[in-house]
Amino acid sequence: MAAPPRITESESRRRKLVWEAVLGFVTTFATLAGVVAVWNVLRPDPSVGPALVFAVLLALVWVTWRQYGRYR
Repeated sequence: MAAPPRITESESRRRKLVWEAVLGFVTTFATLAGVVAVWNVLRPDPSVGPALVFAVLLALVWVTWRQYGRYR
């Protein structure tokens, strides 16, 4: 049985940078969705759609943050 391949320092650094980029991307859109969801609540006839999109993006931010935590 062969030993698993070792992860080099540069590979670890590259993975960290990839997760940082994904985290920034998802967080940016979650922030925009949050602004839209709050703006939607203040309208006379709010809908559920923006709040659901915001909730999904918040969940994605949480999952991405957990994955990024492995490389911090």
